[in-house]
Amino acid sequence: MRLGRVVRNNLGAQGFALFVQLVVALVSVPIFAGVWGLDRYGVWLILMAVPACLALADFGFVGTAANAIAAAITRKEIRQAQRLFAALTGLSLTGSLIVFALVVSLLLGLILSGADHLLPLPAGEGVGQISAALLALTAYALFALCSRAFHVALRATGHFAGGSLVIAATALADLGLAAGFALAGYGLAGAALGYALGQALGLVAMVAMVRLYAAPLRPALISADFSALRPLFRPALAQVSLTLAQALLLQGCVVVIGAAAGAAAIPAFVAVRTLCRLATQGVAVMSQALAPEVTVARARRDDGRTADLVTANLLFAIGVAVPVFAVLASAGPQLVEIWSGRVITPSRPLVTLLAAGMLAASFSGPLTAFLAAENRQGALAPAYMAISLCGLALAWALAQGNGAEGAALALLATECALLGWSLRQARRYGFLEQAGFARLSSRARVFIATKRQRF
Repeated sequence: MRLGRVVRNNLGAQGFALFVQLVVALVSVPIFAGVWGLDRYGVWLILMAVPACLALADFGFVGTAANAIAAAITRKEIRQAQRLFAALTGLSLTGSLIVFALVVSLLLGLILSGADHLLPLPAGEGVGQISAALLALTAYALFALCSRAFHVALRATGHFAGGSLVIAATALADLGLAAGFALAGYGLAGAALGYALGQALGLVAMVAMVRLYAAPLRPALISADFSALRPLFRPALAQVSLTLAQALLLQGCVVVIGAAAGAAAIPAFVAVRTLCRLATQGVAVMSQALAPEVTVARARRDDGRTADLVTANLLFAIGVAVPVFAVLASAGPQLVEIWSGRVITPSRPLVTLLAAGMLAASFSGPLTAFLAAENRQGALAPAYMAISLCGLALAWALAQGNGAEGAALALLATECALLGWSLRQARRYGFLEQAGFARLSSRARVFIATKRQRF
C-alpha cells in the first residue's frame, strides 16, 4: 500500500499539528484553572463556545470549495479554480464583517436595554470585561475563518502540509499570548485578546504563503463573482449542518451541564473529553492528510487508489483508538487528577463513558471525511443534525439528576448512532465496497503474520 510523498508530507504536518494540540490541551487546563479557579474557568469554557459556533460563518463554503478547486486543478481547469478561490475569499471577508457587526450590535443591545445580566459574570469580572472577551473571541474566530480560506489555495496546489504547519504554529502563538495575559492578571478579556492577536499573526503568515506558493490563485478581498459558488450551495449547506451538529455535541453539552449542575461541574467533563479528543484528533491526522488525495483519486475515478487510502485510515483508527480507550478506561481518573495538579478529579463512570464515545467517533470521523472529500455531505447532514439534537435533549434530561455522567451517557449514545449512519452512507457511495471488508481483513492478517514472524 503506497501512500506517496505528498501524503507523507501531509502526515508529518498533521502529526506536528496533533503534537501542538496535545501541548495546548496539557498546558491550558492547569494554567487557566490554576489562575482563575473552577468557577471562573467554567465561565471561560462557556465563552469559548463562541468561536466554535462562529466556525459556521464560512457558510460551509470553505470545505466544499476546497474540494471543488482541487478537483478543477486536477482536471487542468485553472480558470475555474481561480474563479472559485476569488469568490471564496471575497465571501469569507464579507461574512466575517457581517458576523462581527452582529455580535457588536447584540452586546450593545444587551447593555443598553439593561439585559446584561444574561451574560455569564463570574466573581472579579464585570460586564465590560466579559463583553471585551466576547468581542476578542469573535475576532479570533473570524481571523481563523479567513486563514482557512487562504489555506484552500495551498491544499489545491499541493502545499497542504505547509499551510497546516502555519495553522499549528498559530495555535502555539494563541496559547502563548493568552496564557501570558492570564498569568499577568488581565483576566478573561486579556486571555481572549491573546487568542485574537495570535490568530491575526497566523493570518498574515498564511497570506504570505499563498502569495509565495499559489500565486495563480488570487484572492478577492473586497468583491467577487459569487455566482461561481452557486453550484456548491447544497453541499455547503450540508457542511454547515455537519459543523453545527458537531458544535452542538462539543459545546452544547458544556452549556447543558452548566445549566443543570452548575459551572463547577463543567471542568471535569471538559478535561476528560479533551483527553478523549486527543485520540479522535490523532485519527483525524490521517483523515486530514488523506482527504486531498481522496478528492484527487475520486476526480480521476481511481478506485484502487481510493481503496488504499480508505484501508489505511481504518487500520490507523484501530491502532490509535483501541489502545487509548484501554488506557483511559483503566487509569483515566488518575491521569486527569495528575494532569490538572489535583484540581480536577473526575469519576470513573464519566471517564469510561466518554472514552467509549471516543471509540465510536474515531471510526465515524474518517468515514465522514471521505464523504466530504467528494462533497457528499448531503448524505450525512440531515440525519446528523437530527441525531445531535436528540442527543442534546437526552443530555439535558440525564444531566438533571446525574450531572456530567448523565451528559456523557447521552454523548455515547449519540456517537454510536452517528457511527451507524456513517457506515450506511459510506457503503451507499462505494467507499466501503471499494476498500472492502475483505481487503481490510486481508491487510490486517498480513500485518499480524509479519509481526509474528519477527517474534
